[in-house]
Amino acid sequence: MERAPLIHAICKSRLSIAGILLVSLLGLTVHAGCSSGWGFERIALGDTPSQYERALPLDGVRRTQTGMCWTGPGGAQSDVVVVQTSKDGRVCAKFRVTESESPNLGEPRYAFRAALDPQLYGVARADPINALRALLLDIRDNAADPVVSAAQRRVAGAIARWLVVWPGVDSTGLDEAEQDTLLREAPSGGTATMRVTSKGAFQYEYTVEK
Repeated sequence: MERAPLIHAICKSRLSIAGILLVSLLGLTVHAGCSSGWGFERIALGDTPSQYERALPLDGVRRTQTGMCWTGPGGAQSDVVVVQTSKDGRVCAKFRVTESESPNLGEPRYAFRAALDPQLYGVARADPINALRALLLDIRDNAADPVVSAAQRRVAGAIARWLVVWPGVDSTGLDEAEQDTLLREAPSGGTATMRVTSKGAFQYEYTVEK
């Protein structure tokens, strides 16, 4: 667990000129234009700006100091997607948090999905746990306007919840008070999964059923 501060320091230095693309999506289902042609799946690790920007709806997009933010109207379902870029502008990590008051049959009430390319992120030697810890520290430390901050907090809460649920992990890398605050952003009682792809990317999921 002592590796987390070092990895965080490495990430902070390598991402000092990196952009964070944040998309806060509320009421995705009420936007017919977003249901076809837009999506988390269309954003791929390694994408350049010209590629991943085509996956985002233009309506409601505003640029921030850390990238871009898009917010839609409220509704029974809310989505938050955060895309983080490397210093050369390519997607090195992407996150999605979905919450639904009345999920459809077979769909979870709460779902967190994430994908990370450790090479692009600058932590090529990190294991999946320490890489996720470093991301948590970067996201929760990032100063932003209220809309961006709220969306990042939801993602940070999902990461913290995944870490405390995963077997054998005894620390998120945060102090107890901050960890408890972030955990309120993500419900307990869910299931965490993780896999390493054939290309060496890390994929994480945390879901809570009805």
